[in-house]
Amino acid sequence: IMNDQDSVIRRIQAPYSKGMNRISWDLKYPPTGLVRPQSIEKQWKSKSSGYLVAPGSYKAVIVQKSQLGVEQLTEPVTFRVKPLYPGALEQISYNEVASYWRKSENLQREMFAFQEALRDVEGTLEAYDLAYFRSQAENAEVYNNILALRREIKEMSRQVNGYSTKNEIGAVNPPTLSQRFWKSQNLLGNNTYGPSDTQREQFELAQAQFDLLNNRLKEIVEVELPQLDKSMQKMGAPAIKGQRNPK
Repeated sequence: IMNDQDSVIRRIQAPYSKGMNRISWDLKYPPTGLVRPQSIEKQWKSKSSGYLVAPGSYKAVIVQKSQLGVEQLTEPVTFRVKPLYPGALEQISYNEVASYWRKSENLQREMFAFQEALRDVEGTLEAYDLAYFRSQAENAEVYNNILALRREIKEMSRQVNGYSTKNEIGAVNPPTLSQRFWKSQNLLGNNTYGPSDTQREQFELAQAQFDLLNNRLKEIVEVELPQLDKSMQKMGAPAIKGQRNPK
């Protein structure tokens, strides 16, 4: 499926059995969830979708994907997506609504990747703790650095998802990144009215908080973990998977 600027916005897997086959598009963009190599087959079968497309002109074309590449089988067919009926509330422009959806998709996509990276770093620091235990030297500064980074990563996780102990009993958490983002998206995925002023405010808060957390995590991954690994090498500590380049 392509928009009026000939940019691909959705790919739909079609049946390829003999005879007449039918396929439909749910008028939505693809999902933004993380693609996990461990469950590719399940994800291929998933029918999840992203946000609605705005009313307007679109094109559909059939292509064949094989080991030899991608081949276009038909000429594009143009069609229009129209609202079913006028809404009861005042409608902002569809372009403005669609712009907010695209910004939301980008932030959601980045948040999924950030949370996965955060879990990876947390696991890596746990591994460094064990590697220090198995090292052949003593260095209080290095160990204190490991502990400080572990505390910081846990605090970053709490800023994203809240305190797990409070979540378990339904207690109130301070506002989190996840809460702010989902408040900015409530009911927006299935209507074209657009965001309220409160939702726009929550989105801006979520974006600003995410930028701070993401920049700090990037610094830890690109600067502080490599420095830590060099210190651990000098101590004769075992290598951590994915951290030490082969010599």
